Amino acid sequence: MKFQRFLVFTFLLILPVSGFGQFYNSLTVNRPAGLNWNQIKTEHFRIIFPEGEDSLAYRSAAILESQYAETSELTGGRLTNFPVILNNYNDLSNGFVNSFNFRSEIDLSPFKGKGMNPQTGDWLETVLPHELVHATHFNIQIPMEGKKVSLPNLVSLFSPDLARSFHGFPPVGLHEGLAVYYETESVAPVGGRGNYPVFNNRFNANFNSSDRWSMGQTLISSDYAQPYNRHYISGYSFVDWLHNQYGDEISRKAIRYHYHNFFLGYGFALRQKTGKWPGQLYALYEEDHKEAEKDRLREISYNTTEKSKIIDTPYRGEEIHAPKWISDGEVLFYGSYYNGRVGFYSYNVETKNFDLIKEVFGVGDYNYEIEKGKKLYFSSYKRDPLYAGVYNADVRTLDLTTGRVASLTQKKRMYAPTSNGERVFGIKTKGSGGNIVEIMQNGDIQTLSSFKDGVPVSLRFNPNNSDQLAVIVNRRGVQALWVTNVNTLQDDLNKTPDIAFKDASIFDPEWHPVDDKLMFSADLDQAMNVYEFDLETGALVQLTSSLFNAFEASYSPNGDQITYVVQTKDERKLALLDRDDFWSKPVPRSALLTGEQLRSEMNRPLLGSEIMDQVNEYEKTSYRSSIGWLKPRTILPAYKEKAGTAQVGAAITSIDPLSSQAYTIELTGIQNRLWYDVTYTNKRFYPGFELSFYSDPEFFAVQDPGTGNPFSIMRQDRGISLSLPFEYTFRGDTRYTGITFEP
Repeated sequence: MKFQRFLVFTFLLILPVSGFGQFYNSLTVNRPAGLNWNQIKTEHFRIIFPEGEDSLAYRSAAILESQYAETSELTGGRLTNFPVILNNYNDLSNGFVNSFNFRSEIDLSPFKGKGMNPQTGDWLETVLPHELVHATHFNIQIPMEGKKVSLPNLVSLFSPDLARSFHGFPPVGLHEGLAVYYETESVAPVGGRGNYPVFNNRFNANFNSSDRWSMGQTLISSDYAQPYNRHYISGYSFVDWLHNQYGDEISRKAIRYHYHNFFLGYGFALRQKTGKWPGQLYALYEEDHKEAEKDRLREISYNTTEKSKIIDTPYRGEEIHAPKWISDGEVLFYGSYYNGRVGFYSYNVETKNFDLIKEVFGVGDYNYEIEKGKKLYFSSYKRDPLYAGVYNADVRTLDLTTGRVASLTQKKRMYAPTSNGERVFGIKTKGSGGNIVEIMQNGDIQTLSSFKDGVPVSLRFNPNNSDQLAVIVNRRGVQALWVTNVNTLQDDLNKTPDIAFKDASIFDPEWHPVDDKLMFSADLDQAMNVYEFDLETGALVQLTSSLFNAFEASYSPNGDQITYVVQTKDERKLALLDRDDFWSKPVPRSALLTGEQLRSEMNRPLLGSEIMDQVNEYEKTSYRSSIGWLKPRTILPAYKEKAGTAQVGAAITSIDPLSSQAYTIELTGIQNRLWYDVTYTNKRFYPGFELSFYSDPEFFAVQDPGTGNPFSIMRQDRGISLSLPFEYTFRGDTRYTGITFEP
């Protein structure tokens, strides 16, 4: 009887979510046609991928299987037949795990910009272990040792997806902090964002300010305040401290306790496992980080930010990138703000005026180039008009005199353009990497250099030598600089680089306008800073010494000044620095990666390579041959009250891993009759359709003509509908304009 009462209580508790089944139908999405999906089933995963991406699918399987045991130990979760969907049609790189329709989706295109630590390896080695932590975390659904079954355990019998949602109750910073902690400690020796000054110093800049983030701001995501990835940065810092103090089992213990006692909150779970309340933990954490920051800042003997001229724009929430001189007194840069449009702006040094040149959604590597102060070469994203969330990059030019934009490529998935006035080179996405290509005058693409175990990052023509190029390539976590020639590009990039650092990555190559010098950014030592390489003498010096981060610098027309981006508190601001104030500190030879050590690092084995032979034995099959998705994944009670009479039953629903099909069947009974409400959604083609049919009781009151007494009559209300939802987006980059039509 106790269990029966508990069962009734549970059903009443989850009754408000009886509409959960219809939620699956709303999750269905259209995907581009002609992808011909395939799948590989391994011991723990079901890799679903488009035709032609076999090698990336098998490699993803190897990475996931090789990392599974350690992530499972970290979180306490286990996986079986977990769907991992690889998408090859989106240039906005991303990865996520969804507890509803439990799965992970990974966009294969390489990550662009400074958001991830290049020393981790390539994009797959960065994103897959991170998302695997989330997946194992969300799949803890077994009873605690020595404890009776809890409410989430019971819910999981009827809807595992709904039960997984209990893991989503804690602040998101704890989820992302744990995943970043794992990628930092377990994937590559100095990989992961926790070993990355660009990442950590966004937190340190705020921590050392007068407006330090509170514990709530540390762990809650930011919708309106910079930086928008705050919960990754500060969440990691807190979780890292927590694990250092209480051991790697602390998260697993707290996660398990919270799942079974979710109504008490995650803070109470931490109290049970550490003996301290969250406020006490956070106070100790802040004290420890304060001491660590004192030690870090003590090692920075010179601060060029104090010598710089920091430019304040008329906007708030400054996120400025890639400043470049248009003329002696005017600088162009890319900016986004709380209260300003995103795009290219100009700043006049003398009048201090800011002007919006063009509103665009630029690619996040910010590899833009100005040709003779008149033409800007840039890459930007355009949203697909039919498929939500799909963005593709193309190369465009902006005439800085007229403001006219022209497209050099159409749907070529290209970025990082550079020009010598006659030829235009760039990077074209290929799988999870890219090729260096030339854009021909008719818009066609010609491949100049392809890569097997490397990913091109940026390239820049020398304005003083039209045949010379600076190229940055990431080879197995070594992101280095090559100085090469147009005619020997492929051969040179197969040789050792001109500059590589032991524990740092190189970004943002910029040529000197007069001298044979090259400037770049690197995250050497305590922060990212700007460096200069003299090609004639081989001298390598550090130009800036920032407490936090300084990067994306460019020379003034005479080379006597640089403009760059500096991290200040929560913003990235425009700065100017005169050559007289450069630090000009020689970089010691000991910081360089050379010889056998360089060759060894550049040939580091792929993550998961030790089990690749085993993974290759798994058979590839057609995804469309499977009908297993018809098995109900959620069965919940359904309850309605009609004319004072209870109409009870159950709702049965499911959705396929690709979210292309879903159904809901609601079966109820009243007055000894069975009633139904069925909805089927299919988006395997564009625009798809939704089919519904139902039989419901309808009650109405009538009056007995003989006695005058009212009584209730029930009649059957049946119907069927077929709808064809059509959506088209006219613009979806910096603004949204679209139309929805559902006949």
